[in-house]
Amino acid sequence: MVFITESPYLMSKFQSAILTLSAFCLLVGFPQIGNTRLLEKVVSCPCPGHKNTESNTECLKHEKILKPFDFHLNIGDASFKEGVLMVHLKQAPVVVSDRPGVHERLECALCVKTNIKKLGDEEVVYVLWQPQTKKTVVFKGKIRDAHPLNLSIEPAKGSDVKAIEGILAYHKAHEASDLEVAILSYAVMTKETEKATSEKTQLHDRVNYFMMSEGPVKVEKNQKKEAHYPYDISFRGVKDIVEIDVTGKREDLTPDQFIDTWTLGPNSFALNPPDGNFTIRLKDGEQVFNAMKFNGPPRHAEESDTLTLEGTYLEGSNNKPHIPEMIKKDGSMESAPDHNVGVFLDQRGNPKI
Repeated sequence: MVFITESPYLMSKFQSAILTLSAFCLLVGFPQIGNTRLLEKVVSCPCPGHKNTESNTECLKHEKILKPFDFHLNIGDASFKEGVLMVHLKQAPVVVSDRPGVHERLECALCVKTNIKKLGDEEVVYVLWQPQTKKTVVFKGKIRDAHPLNLSIEPAKGSDVKAIEGILAYHKAHEASDLEVAILSYAVMTKETEKATSEKTQLHDRVNYFMMSEGPVKVEKNQKKEAHYPYDISFRGVKDIVEIDVTGKREDLTPDQFIDTWTLGPNSFALNPPDGNFTIRLKDGEQVFNAMKFNGPPRHAEESDTLTLEGTYLEGSNNKPHIPEMIKKDGSMESAPDHNVGVFLDQRGNPKI
């Protein structure tokens, strides 16, 4: 295995501690998320001390619907050299699935590499974004190398390298800035029984929408009698919505163009409302992950620069909406005013097909 050799990427004592803690977490088991066990066997990980040697990923079985799992990475340092994006993670990566609201920290970045190898590099798309500038790059690629808190990602030919370098240059010049990577999967590993062989199911009809809100994000109880869902979720300062498909192709939409897609095609959002997830920072500094189903069409108020959708918290295994414990009992909340929020909407059934 080839390790990244520059000093920010060297194995530190802190990272050694992460490995020890990882092995301990693997032995004691995984926590419950929304009253649903995340994965019986999350990944096969080559980390020292990890005893899980079976290379299979099981999706949650909720209403017998296949659920793709994505990975979210919070980047501390990054560079782009000789056609390879090298990232150093601030903390271990997170696996995310909209239903029933899975948001679980993995042992280390090697777990991500193992899962993507299982799915196949051609089945994932990378989204690199910088919240402060709202710059976003979408590209296909493959993981060249992995270390507990490091990943080397090689963008495919034709990727917008200049845009990647521009985002990294800003991040290097502004140490307080944030840098995020999402890895979107367009296939899932399924396993019907304990003795069955795992199989890859491709999700060529999956399409994602990504938008950034400059905050605040508000979730409020919906007082309208005709409302389909109990909450209004408003995002302020959304300028563009990025549409992403399995090929890594992106299309930038204005809020009004996004609204126009809501009733588009036989698989429209109106007939099959999208799930979505986002993490916000509350005014007290608490980080809250939200998995919701949205209903539309969205409402765009130019005077207040907000995009509003009806929504509801997705259900856990108890068939009840899973409302995060750290927010109000009625499910309402508001993010810190200066917190830029990245929102992913996920649709099985491309509205343009």
